[in-house]
Amino acid sequence: MHQPPKRIGPFASTILGKKLYPYQETIGDAILDSVINGYGHAFTCMLSRQAGKNELSAILESYLLFCMESGTIIKAAPT
Repeated sequence: MHQPPKRIGPFASTILGKKLYPYQETIGDAILDSVINGYGHAFTCMLSRQAGKNELSAILESYLLFCMESGTIIKAAPT
């Protein structure tokens, strides 16, 4: 199992070469905290168009695939 940073910003910039906006990091860190600590929280992210919601989602999924040995991801993206 890989041990990337426990924050999404350093992972995105170091491993993926993509700098996130501070508001993306805040959201991503909250989601990672819930996943890593097993809190099981549900999140709804309401951001304006072109704010990077899909980008953040992809980076979070990359993080989890990179550092977790096993697990399940359930993603809901209603229109």
